[in-house]
Amino acid sequence: MMREGATIRSVDCLSVLTLHVSPDRVDDVVDFYRRERVLEAAHASAAELLIDPAEPGTIVVTAWWGDAEAYDAWRQSSQRAVFERGLADLVGDVFSADARELTVVHRTRADR
Repeated sequence: MMREGATIRSVDCLSVLTLHVSPDRVDDVVDFYRRERVLEAAHASAAELLIDPAEPGTIVVTAWWGDAEAYDAWRQSSQRAVFERGLADLVGDVFSADARELTVVHRTRADR
């Protein structure tokens, strides 16, 4: 719990996009992301495309950004708009998405 008046200094920003598609279209969406190099085009610090076998039809895209401004630049990018249209054309009306932007306030990681 933060003390009152404490300032959060963002280490970086994590965006989480959850796509809900027809289970029989998951492979098509994964192929689209790979073929079109969507994650690479975003220029995030790191990005991942994840599926949850326990939730057929759910695809999660995570991306780490240096700051919120880098994520905003991607969200406003004309290339992202092209990808969105391509994805919508691919999966049709059986599609929904939820996006979240999270700010990292504390982190630990093991050195490898």
